[in-house]
Amino acid sequence: MDLITERMWDLCLDCAENVFPSKPYPSHYTRSVAALLQMTWLHESGGGRYRRQGGFSTDSTRGAFSIFQIEKCSLQDSLLWLGKHPDALERTEQWIKRDTKSWYPHLWRMVEDLEIPTDRLKFPCLLLPDFLDMLLALQDPVGDRTAAAFARIHYLRVPKRVPSFNGLDSVKEMAEYAKKYYNTKAGKAHWTDYALAFAWNWPVGGFD
Repeated sequence: MDLITERMWDLCLDCAENVFPSKPYPSHYTRSVAALLQMTWLHESGGGRYRRQGGFSTDSTRGAFSIFQIEKCSLQDSLLWLGKHPDALERTEQWIKRDTKSWYPHLWRMVEDLEIPTDRLKFPCLLLPDFLDMLLALQDPVGDRTAAAFARIHYLRVPKRVPSFNGLDSVKEMAEYAKKYYNTKAGKAHWTDYALAFAWNWPVGGFD
């Protein structure tokens, strides 16, 4: 197991334990969320090789960003969701703020103060230097913490609960969930791509 896999597992677990909408989840469910996040970045980034979608320049707002390969529209939708869920917003802010290099105060202040529009096209965050700076940071390991938080928020927007994780025997259901709600039917991946990326990098006996 390489260092990035272990580091990202710790980050995903910490994110799952601290970013939630209203009250903490049971420990088993938290671990299932962490496994889903781990599976997501392992597939999306090719095991940590990519933090920017190929074919797009670093300063473009098009394409996908970060080790989780999050697209701009997903970031906007998650910011809008956070603006409507103040408890989750506060927890997300506090978790990201632990790493000051990942902190963009003007962006978060705008989310707190904004009268939330119903149409993402009216959401002015793209005009903020903080948002553009965040897109750049997501292409670097320094942005992994922010990326994990936004991947978690992406899944929190899904009404269906995360499947229970019970080791490699339960990977299929989780991979199907990732394909349906993260990659979506518009994506080119198959659920087996998520399953294989996860299984290949899951240590014997799991993580501590």
